[in-house]
Amino acid sequence: MNDLIRGTRAPWYATPVVAIAVLLGFNGLTTMIVWGPWLATTILLMAVVTVAISVTRMLSRSRLLPTLVGAVAAVLTSIPAFARGPEGQVRYFPTPSGLRDLASAAREGIHVAASTVAPAEINRPLLALIMCGAFAIFLVAEHMAVSWRAAAMSGLILLIPWMPAITLQHRVSVSLLLGAIACWVVLLALTKRPTGAAARPSTAGAITAAAATIVLVALVTPTALGGNGWGMIPRFATPDGLDGSTRLNLALDLRNSLTANSSSPVMVYVSTGDKPEAFRVYTVTAFDGSQWSLDDSEGDQQPITSVLWSNPVPDWESQQLDRIDVSIQDFISDHLPLPTVPRTIDVPGQWTYSPSHDVVSSSTDKTTWLDYSFNADLQYFTADKLRALGSAASDDSLVGANFVNIPAAADSARFVALATEITADATTRYDQALALQEYFRNTANFTYTTAVDPSGSDSVSVFLDKREGYCVQFASGMIMLARSLDIPARLAIGFLPGTPSNDGASVIRGGDAHAWPELYFAGAGWVRFEPTPAVQTGARPSYADPVGDPVEIGPGGITVPSAAPPEESRPTDPVGNTPSTADSAATGTVPWPLVITLIVLVAIVLGGVSWWLRRRRAEESPVVTPETMWSRVREGLPVDAKWALSLTPSEAIDFVTSALAAEGAFLPQEVLDQLTGMSDAVADYRYAPRGTDVELGQMSGWADSIIASAIQARGLDSRGRPVRGAAQAGSQRGA
Repeated sequence: MNDLIRGTRAPWYATPVVAIAVLLGFNGLTTMIVWGPWLATTILLMAVVTVAISVTRMLSRSRLLPTLVGAVAAVLTSIPAFARGPEGQVRYFPTPSGLRDLASAAREGIHVAASTVAPAEINRPLLALIMCGAFAIFLVAEHMAVSWRAAAMSGLILLIPWMPAITLQHRVSVSLLLGAIACWVVLLALTKRPTGAAARPSTAGAITAAAATIVLVALVTPTALGGNGWGMIPRFATPDGLDGSTRLNLALDLRNSLTANSSSPVMVYVSTGDKPEAFRVYTVTAFDGSQWSLDDSEGDQQPITSVLWSNPVPDWESQQLDRIDVSIQDFISDHLPLPTVPRTIDVPGQWTYSPSHDVVSSSTDKTTWLDYSFNADLQYFTADKLRALGSAASDDSLVGANFVNIPAAADSARFVALATEITADATTRYDQALALQEYFRNTANFTYTTAVDPSGSDSVSVFLDKREGYCVQFASGMIMLARSLDIPARLAIGFLPGTPSNDGASVIRGGDAHAWPELYFAGAGWVRFEPTPAVQTGARPSYADPVGDPVEIGPGGITVPSAAPPEESRPTDPVGNTPSTADSAATGTVPWPLVITLIVLVAIVLGGVSWWLRRRRAEESPVVTPETMWSRVREGLPVDAKWALSLTPSEAIDFVTSALAAEGAFLPQEVLDQLTGMSDAVADYRYAPRGTDVELGQMSGWADSIIASAIQARGLDSRGRPVRGAAQAGSQRGA
């Protein structure tokens, strides 16, 4: 029976407690995401939905309606927060396009979560995904705890946000974990079913509460005792599939990073001389304006027999070669990581070489735990050699028109104008490439950050507008400007050289994944350049360093310039854009004053609405329930037939009949059946999980009949005055 029949409303004041428990659950992601001001956004959105549900519960006795209102409120608030149109415009209304863009943001968030290194900086798609999960957990837990008063079961739902920390053994704040448990305990108290007498706890609820308590104690006690290290949740066994190997993301676009498992060792190598400046895995040509796509095939495959390079390499044996022995660790690919210079390789298995893509791949073998070696001419490129090639354009027609293609959706006129201005003083292709590299690398022009969210069909233009991004954006920007100058260019995907270990080897990890542009030089081949700022990539390639300033070692062993290039060297974008911090990373300190203000405002709103409703209801007639009907019968009986409030409904029947019988009065069998039916209905209302199915109207008729019969049987009228012969008549009828 629903709350309308019962005549009681669900405890709306339990809804904010559920919301607080869900927000505390974000602490379960503490080592997976970067905390910052975005937390205020989540609190604001959750507060709006909480207010919507709470007010609905104040006004309605329906179980389902508040949850539906909350779901609608979640969608309405999420659309302006996360939905963006094709050109980046904000969606405000739940139109088909708005709902479609909201779903698209959540899908992008899934991809970001699957491919971003941890801890991930929160951007719009990832926050959209997090809030979708938070809203789902909140609505389900709130509906169970408040609508059905199943707070014990809702505790299992509230445990979901903590599962990453439990399964991956991440450290969390014990105080926040205990706060979430406290919210659940308070929820148990607030959602206790109200009755006239103490209600018997349901067996299922008791078992669930006990089980949940045991689980929570098992989680907290080892931490409190220091068994797992202070602040660490104990680890549970996880399927092997959750410990996935590092993979380079093949579906590259300008809104996602390249890898997961940033600390996972990808490969270990030892060199007899210099270290390679990069290890390339893939080369990519096709770009549609927002996304790079690998070619369907690398059709010019040939056996590995000699020097692997896209151009002939004379006098190979006379070159100074370095031998590098590689041991792949936790990296799965059908392409070998190799340096971006001529090399010969020795690898077991069935591997072939594609001169057009300059990659080694296999249709049958994978790289995982593979050992191989190569000899490379790591000094193959020099600045003098590349500059001496002049325009280096004699073979451009042989490379292919797809390497100078600019997508139709891109602003090619803008690219040409900007590239022409940047390279105005360049006299060779090398100088042009160097000028483009330094334009993007200049920290006065662009800011490196992984928390970017370019959108639209011309993502390079968005990057040029916002002036912030990471390696994919920087590489794509240089490639498009180079192509606008008719210089063949492509994207390369691979790894930076990693960091040295104590045993003389170098270790490359998932976080070393990188993307860079390669430009074609006739007579030399494909040449790597580095437009991404030094904060991520370190020093420029040795042959592409026009500054030559001393470098210092930054955090994590990354080399950074000792000083940024002068700001006056920055060209002016023809469109007139300047560096912007709009839509920057949601990092930094949490704005606690704003958070506290939001909480206070929510409390004031809910308190004000509750006070107004209580005052309004005080002026109305009291709510009729089976309990009020039962009290009405008790108050209508003669004084000596009124049972004590401590008696159960079945005990009350015995008391009434005994009190009347002591005076020689008996109720007709039909009235006795009515009294028994009302007693059963009240007992069900008090103790049964679903209440009673007896209608209030029927109970009202029974109450009138019982009171009238009891008074008549005692020989009293409605005012309690004796009626001659009534007792005897009643006695004869009851005999």
